[in-house]
Amino acid sequence: MVTAPPETTEGERLARLEAVVEALVREVGDIKADIRDLRTMMNRLMLIIMFTIVTMWATTIIAILVRT
Repeated sequence: MVTAPPETTEGERLARLEAVVEALVREVGDIKADIRDLRTMMNRLMLIIMFTIVTMWATTIIAILVRT
């Protein structure tokens, strides 16, 4: 004979739900920190790329002026 599982109380259900919400809050916090790190890295790389492009253009212009 199979018996039905005992019903969980409202307090147990609420405790489980609170634990899940706390875990989600921690994960969202971690994701926000990762996004901040990525933004910082992207900004740094963008500055490097822009500096490289400006240097290339300056070198090209100087080479053209020197040859003529």
